[in-house]
Formats: sequence, C-alpha cells, structure tokens
Amino acid sequence: MVRRLTGRVLFLLFAALLCAAPAFAQYNRVDVSLNGGAIFSKQTEGNNVTQTTTNGGAFLLTARLRFDSHSAVEFNYGRAGNSQLYAVPGFDFRVQSKISEYNAAYVYSPIETRNIEPYLLGGIGGLKFNPSYEYINGFQQTVTAVEQTQLAFLYGGGVDYRVFTKIRYVEKLPYVSHFAVRLQYSGFIYRPPNFHQAELVTTGHGHIAEITLGLVFKF
Repeated sequence: MVRRLTGRVLFLLFAALLCAAPAFAQYNRVDVSLNGGAIFSKQTEGNNVTQTTTNGGAFLLTARLRFDSHSAVEFNYGRAGNSQLYAVPGFDFRVQSKISEYNAAYVYSPIETRNIEPYLLGGIGGLKFNPSYEYINGFQQTVTAVEQTQLAFLYGGGVDYRVFTKIRYVEKLPYVSHFAVRLQYSGFIYRPPNFHQAELVTTGHGHIAEITLGLVFKF
C-alpha cells in the first residue's frame, strides 16, 4: 500500500514538473544534475534484532524547478548498493541488496550570488530494497528475501558553485556559465527493511546519510 501510494504521488509530482518545465526554462529556472557519492547507515535495534549495514556507492539524478529567487521543487532518482546485516539470537542474516531512491523535495535557497548558491531541502519519497544474495551464518543460501519499499522522509542541504567560470580559458567556452558543481548531503529516516521475513522485523528507525558530488546544468 505504501509503495503504491508513494509511487502515485511522485508520478503526479514529476508529471507536473515536466509540464511546467517549458514555462520555467525561459526564466533560467530549470536545472538538472548528475551526481555520484556514498551512503552510510546507522545501527538499528529493536524486537531483539540488531540491524546494521555496510557502506556503499550511490548514483543520483535530480531535476529541479525554481518558482522564485528562494523556492524550488525537485524530483530525485537514485541507486545505491549495500548489505543489510541482522543479528538475531541463534544466527546472523545478511542480505546483499540494491536500493532505488524516489523522492520529491522542497528546496530553499537563502541567497544566490553570481558563483555560489547554498540551499536546504526537505521532502518525502520511497526506498526500494531489492535483494540479490542472501547469507545465513556466512553461508550463501537460496534467496527467500522479498523486494520491499519503505516510506522515507528526506532532509539535507548543499551548495552549487560555478567553478568553471573561474578557470582560465575554460571560462570562454560556450555555455560554461550554465554549469556548476554541486556538493550535497541528504539524510533519510525510514523503517529498516525486513524483506517480509518475520524474524528480521525491528521496531527502530533507520537512517541513511548520502553524500554526493556532481555536475549541474542550469537552463
């Protein structure tokens, strides 16, 4: 139910952004970014289960539309990979999984100069955990874990910096002023996945920290 509801809401938001894009673009208020980085997660405990994760790489694609000098809305799609580790009395359970990220967020930019723009963001979306390998007490098993999507709340911030306009010779290239480098931190608060396995259910809340660096093109 959560997966279907989250998917519908994000689809409607993304469709609205695409329809509005031509109107915003004439005011140079549209940007897209391609980012890479890493994810880090905290340990979660509850229901006699201790859940941890390995760190992993991340990829993030963002489309952002600005309404005025301070406010914007963005849609994000990301992919990451790590292993979910569960310590349960009697055995250790490990699920290697791919994580797909879908979310929409409000973005607030307090100031913007010719070269730099810091911002804060907050939103909601989903994290889809897709298992690929499964281990019990270190031995690979037939995968019984089932794909699962968890509702996630997003917060974070970052900065766009038009560094290329500062590089000699590069600054003279066409459209160089439309490019920027983006450094961003995103935090996700969610329920850790249990892959529909009753013995892996934890009552705690999980947290993923995502740090990315990427290239932005501003229309």
